[in-house]
Amino acid sequence: MVTNVSQNGKQLTISLTSSPVGWFQIQLFNNQEFVDIFDYCTSTMNSITCSLPSVGSCNSVSLWGSIGIGGPTVQKTSQFSCTVVAA
Repeated sequence: MVTNVSQNGKQLTISLTSSPVGWFQIQLFNNQEFVDIFDYCTSTMNSITCSLPSVGSCNSVSLWGSIGIGGPTVQKTSQFSCTVVAA
């Protein structure tokens, strides 16, 4: 489902295969610690773009969502190393 994650400064772009998922949690992980970045993101059928105030260390991005109302919950994780950018 996640095909690519790229970073341009404080902006992350998560490329997706087309699917009707309503995302409700988007997290950056650094080992066992995480930060929820959902409030900084907008999504389309093919991508999620996150404009962040700063970017800390991370080694993966995790998405949580559901397919339709009352549909099953899906979770997708992709390995990705953030480039640290201060506020």
